[in-house]
Amino acid sequence: MSSGFPTLQPAFKLIVDVSPANHIGTVASGSTLIHFPTSTGTLISVPGFAHEVNAKIIFGCDYLYMDPDASKMRVNVNGVAKTDDDVMISFKYFGTHYLTDEMKQALAGGTQTVTMPFGQSTTYLTFESGHEKYKDLENHTFVGNCRFIVVNGKVAVETRLSMVIPSTAMD
Repeated sequence: MSSGFPTLQPAFKLIVDVSPANHIGTVASGSTLIHFPTSTGTLISVPGFAHEVNAKIIFGCDYLYMDPDASKMRVNVNGVAKTDDDVMISFKYFGTHYLTDEMKQALAGGTQTVTMPFGQSTTYLTFESGHEKYKDLENHTFVGNCRFIVVNGKVAVETRLSMVIPSTAMD
């Protein structure tokens, strides 16, 4: 039954710290646009993943679109990470978050004291780098599972990323 379907290989753990929101307002689509600076965090490969990365987020922004019924939000994140060997990696991810009351409170600047479980959002991510060591990351598709976490009393978004491995089997 699984012939022809891709598999997933665990690859990275991305943690992006969330800064206070800049509310843009309702845009032509009817969605509410909110900008979040996300200029700190980490991107670290999981043990055993072929592409070792140990990086700190040095720039980032999330253009979040809240659906008119406030049941979902669409994320559009662009960021730059600097590796421990001083190489810059650009990343972009997109996804959909299903909003819970706790998420709405955290996004509104409320106090979040507990880490939320996985299960409300999925993303896909791409990388770009001009350095040969990280160039191959551009040739793969990554998908993620996200959640809001509390780190040192502050809200962050944790994304566990897996690389999509294409199937070579044929039906």
